[in-house]
Amino acid sequence: MTKNEASNSGIVITTTLFLNEQPLYALFDAGAMHSYMSTSVASRLELLSHKVHVDLSIGLPLGETIACPHMYKNCPLFIGGEILMADLIQFDLSDFDLILGIDWLSVHQAKIDYGNQMVSLVSRHGGKVYFKGEHCKSNFRVISIMKAQSLLKKGCMG
Repeated sequence: MTKNEASNSGIVITTTLFLNEQPLYALFDAGAMHSYMSTSVASRLELLSHKVHVDLSIGLPLGETIACPHMYKNCPLFIGGEILMADLIQFDLSDFDLILGIDWLSVHQAKIDYGNQMVSLVSRHGGKVYFKGEHCKSNFRVISIMKAQSLLKKGCMG
């Protein structure tokens, strides 16, 4: 799923959370069966102690199947003031660092209010974790027509 699709769907929530003290842009998607970590994040973070070989194939919506040979088990995600563990399949994601699917959401007994962009989870100690999702950030900057005309007159391309 792309950022644009996420912002238009109304059935996903995005937030920034932390893994190894690194901020990661995450998508909470109850429509995804598994949870994923982008290949670029996996190579950037020091997670070798969590890496295991798996023989897993992921079916994409258009019928294509992709082999996913690596999973990162028990990764500590810091969210809402708590550490919640995740098993993350390495996958080539482009717009998100993580996708947390139904496997992770069900383990943490997620209750999602899409209208208010609110999520409640249960920590490993039984406490409640609450957080408010973010609206997907657009890759486009909005400027006024007067500013655009001024920039075009100066030779900028538009």
